[in-house]
Amino acid sequence: MIALVLAAGLGTRLRPLTDDRPKALVPHHGKPLLDHVVESLLRQGCDELVVNLHHHAPLMREHLESRRQRWGVPLHLSDESHALLDTGGAILHARQWLATRPDFLVHNVDILTDLDLRALEAQHLREGNLATLATRPSSGARQLLFDPEGQLRQWRDLSTGQVRWASPTQQPLLPLGFMGIHMLSSRLFDLLTEAGSFSIIDVYLRLAASERVRAHEAPRAQWRDMGTPAAFAP
Repeated sequence: MIALVLAAGLGTRLRPLTDDRPKALVPHHGKPLLDHVVESLLRQGCDELVVNLHHHAPLMREHLESRRQRWGVPLHLSDESHALLDTGGAILHARQWLATRPDFLVHNVDILTDLDLRALEAQHLREGNLATLATRPSSGARQLLFDPEGQLRQWRDLSTGQVRWASPTQQPLLPLGFMGIHMLSSRLFDLLTEAGSFSIIDVYLRLAASERVRAHEAPRAQWRDMGTPAAFAP
């Protein structure tokens, strides 16, 4: 399994912890967030890594080089120093490595979880999905809504009332929270019309009308968003 760890963000929600370092290197229990995520990936069979970098890129590069031998798998640095590319743009920018496999994993660096990645991968392959999104019961304002077959149908923001359809339906829809972890088919690259900086969720909403974009429900998985200082409180 090859995995892209999204670690380029500015970490604005984490300020002042990110004033002098990237979000990925903020320590949690004495270890950078990035190391927590990567070590979990390695334990679950990841054998190649791509990490993108932008904010405090020199610090990130130095840290990654110091970990290359310890992690013991091919490690690629996807440099976004020129501009932040958002989630979709980051995936496209890393195409040269990700497209060498039929499928690949994407994992946000600020998510700590015990999600069973092998189960996520197994569902993705079994169903032949374009994308399989790890989800949990929704607790936030932004929700993805899926039909009874698990197909993505809608995105909504309860705080603003904004709604976007992938494909309208009269079926009952289940609102779920996206865990920031997803398995994608490399076929995605042939279907992208976007360029530059763009959200992968926007891509999913566009493609779900004709492609399998499915939920992987993981209600029992432990999940923690480390994107705010409160998450690091003792």
